Amino acid sequence: MDIFNFFYSFLEKTYNFYVLEIDSILEAFYITSLVAFTVILIELLFIGWDNSSLKKLFNPSKSTINDIFSYILYSTSLIVLIAAVLSLGIPYFAKTIFFSETLFEAGEYLPTWAHLFIYLIFLDFIHYWQHRLMHRIGPLWEIHKFHHSAEEMNVITVYREHPLDKALLAFTSVIPIFLMGRPVGDFIIFFAFYNAIGFLKHSRLPWTLGWFGKYIIQSPRDHWIHHSKNREHHDKNFANNFAIWDHIFGTYYNGKNQNAELGLNKTDLNKNYLRDLWRVQINFLTKALKSIKNS
Repeated sequence: MDIFNFFYSFLEKTYNFYVLEIDSILEAFYITSLVAFTVILIELLFIGWDNSSLKKLFNPSKSTINDIFSYILYSTSLIVLIAAVLSLGIPYFAKTIFFSETLFEAGEYLPTWAHLFIYLIFLDFIHYWQHRLMHRIGPLWEIHKFHHSAEEMNVITVYREHPLDKALLAFTSVIPIFLMGRPVGDFIIFFAFYNAIGFLKHSRLPWTLGWFGKYIIQSPRDHWIHHSKNREHHDKNFANNFAIWDHIFGTYYNGKNQNAELGLNKTDLNKNYLRDLWRVQINFLTKALKSIKNS
C-alpha cells in the first residue's frame, strides 16, 4: 500500500465512521451518558453529595478536568480519530489486514447467550494481559501513565486514557472477534455492560461487594488499590472486569492496607490536557526509540 492509498483509505474510513455511522455514534453516546448518570445517582443515594463524583465534576481539580476532556472525546467517539492520527493509523490498518483473512467466527455455531458469554470472557482475558504488559514494558507504561495520573476517582475517570492506549486496545480487541465473531445482535448489551462496570469501579463508592467483588466483577475498592501510590499496592488487581484473573495469575492484593492515596508518586502530568497528551506522546516515542537502540 503506497502512501497515497494509505491516506485515501484513512480519509474514507473517517468519512464512513463519522457520517455514515452517525446513528451508531449517537446511540453509543446516549447509552454511555445514561449508564454514567445511573452510577452517579447510586453514588448520591449511598454516599451523598459531599463524597460524590457529581460534586467533584462541578468543582473540578486539574486532575478531574483531564477526566472531563477525556469523557467528551470518548463519548463523542472523537478519540477514535485522534488515536488513529497519533498512532499513524497503524493499529487500525493492521486490523483491516487481519480481517481481510478468513475469519474463524466459531461463535456462530453457539447459542446466542453462549457466544456473548465466551466472547466477554475471552476479551477480558486478553485485556488482563495487555494491562499487565502496559505496566511492565517501559514505552507502554509511558502511555498508560496518563490513566494512572488521576489523583482522585470519579465515575468518568474510566475514560481517562491516552489515545494511544485506545489504539492498542482496539488492536488487541480484534483477536476475539477474529476467532469468535462479534455477537452483533447483543452488542448493545455488551456495550452497556462494559460501561457499567467501568463507571462503577472508578466511582467513589467504597464498596468491596464481598465475594462477588473479590472473585467475579472487580469492586470499586479493589480498583482503588490498583491506582494507589502505596508501593505495597503496585502491580496488583489488574483485572479489567472479571476479578478471577488476578486470583489465577497471582496478582490479587490480599493485604489489609486499604488506605489508598491515588495517583503517581512522581508525575509531570495534570498541567493542561492537550499539553499532557503531547507530553505522553513524546515520552512514549523517546522511550520506544531508546529501547530499540539498546536492543
